[in-house]
Amino acid sequence: MPALPLELWAAILRALMSMDRPATLDIANEPFADDYMMYRPDDTQAWMQTRRTATCVCKSWRRLALPILHEVVVIYGADQLAAVAQAFETKQPVRARDSHAEAEVEEHDASATPRGALLRELYIREHPELLSQIMHRGLISGTLPEGSSVEQNILRILAHSPRLVVFSCGMQAVTLASVPRILDALGASSASLRSLDFRWAHASVVGALWRVLAKALTAFPQLESLAAPKLTSYSPNITRALETVALSALRAARLRTLVVSWPVYRLLLMVRSMSALELPALDEVHVTPVHAFGETVDAFARAPLARDALNAKVVSFAFNTTVAWDLPRLRAVFDFLACFPSLRELSVAARGVAQQGPDPAVGHPALTSFTIDCMRTPGRHDTALIDALVGDLLEGDFPQLRRVCVVPRGGKRYLGINGNAGWEDWSKRLAEKGIVLDLHAGYAVPGAH
Repeated sequence: MPALPLELWAAILRALMSMDRPATLDIANEPFADDYMMYRPDDTQAWMQTRRTATCVCKSWRRLALPILHEVVVIYGADQLAAVAQAFETKQPVRARDSHAEAEVEEHDASATPRGALLRELYIREHPELLSQIMHRGLISGTLPEGSSVEQNILRILAHSPRLVVFSCGMQAVTLASVPRILDALGASSASLRSLDFRWAHASVVGALWRVLAKALTAFPQLESLAAPKLTSYSPNITRALETVALSALRAARLRTLVVSWPVYRLLLMVRSMSALELPALDEVHVTPVHAFGETVDAFARAPLARDALNAKVVSFAFNTTVAWDLPRLRAVFDFLACFPSLRELSVAARGVAQQGPDPAVGHPALTSFTIDCMRTPGRHDTALIDALVGDLLEGDFPQLRRVCVVPRGGKRYLGINGNAGWEDWSKRLAEKGIVLDLHAGYAVPGAH
């Protein structure tokens, strides 16, 4: 190794180990995804493996690289979660490996700084096999991890992690009831938290969700990014709840990015009308997939909420409907999206496309990326869906559109890989307008059929 000061080598290694970092580690806000890392961990795993190679060069590099390596920990599944918790408490190497994923915590010098004290970013995800069942079959064989044990293992890790700045939890076993206790543990050890993600927790009661939001924003004044739990109640229920539940004011001076479900966004709009929401630094709002189509778009454009200034902060939106897509539905979507003038990314998912008539007069002045999500489109209906939406986009008024992305049914084994006949035609037609057609191969789940 060249004779350079160790401080310089440490800076070089930190730069090398940060290269090609997956964007999803920063914030998973692609509009068609609840969380990209949930469905395809390969890119994240490859990045972590590249980081580990720095520890194999020589003893000096290993000594300098291990603390950097332990700053980011990605955990897949309850077994790895338990192994990492045990490793943090006993200072032993993690031994939780299988054919799909590997806990990203290596052997560590017990005489050096404890592993937990090095940890800066913690990502907890479901095991890929479980996610494959959820994504491709909509059901789970076997049993889910017990929620109490998952929560306890998270608390064990947090008790040894005083420097955490990013905490992201995406396990179904972590319910809304667990979130306040996890927030307490985070507040006791990591008051400087910058990014918080609980989007897989669900609330059916407005008051319970609001208390969690208030607790998070109060406990972490430095918070810049928040992915909020989902709210399963829709507008009529939210309206009734606001008539009976007193909600405390929410203030977050530094919050810049907010990822919410549509019901939570509607709730925020209603609360803003009562001057109980202050987010002066907010720059971007991402609305995760909307499943209730009619509840979302009906009459919203005519309501006072449609003119709220918060709508100008919405930059991504997604629709995930189980009915066939048709022209009235497409027109309704773009009438609705006119309320969001800064929208950059839109996703549309459907089970197929209904009989098409004359091309609709649709458009959006700011939209740059349109995703066609075919993950749950059965049989060969996905080809018809793509063909219809590509035609609608080409006939519409989208001056800023530069990318159309397909999330394929079946992942890599499908479009563009096995040579779909329509792919070349779609690519050519879009290219004539300066639009790139992408296959989002990141959704290929190993072993899916």
